[in-house]
Amino acid sequence: SMNRYLANVTNDPRAAVIQAMAAAQEEDGAEKAIPMLKAALAADPASARLRYRLALAHLAAQDETSARAELKETLRLSPQHERARALAEQLGPASTAGQK
Repeated sequence: SMNRYLANVTNDPRAAVIQAMAAAQEEDGAEKAIPMLKAALAADPASARLRYRLALAHLAAQDETSARAELKETLRLSPQHERARALAEQLGPASTAGQK
């Protein structure tokens, strides 16, 4: 099974991504997915795809600030990333209340 395969795979960023995506599907899975995605990013920091997935996980965890930061980085790495651009536009600018 896929879970058995993944349990035996170590140091493979692709496996970490699959595990993180699976975790994100579970109830309250975003909290589990975030550290997995960060681990995968450590192995592949220039991956716009991983950054976008991390932004989605942060959003699911109600952390718009981190989601915006990851979307910004996604678009820096891949300016044509349409889903990241659409989500960034949907979120709009960060609230400036209390910020200077």
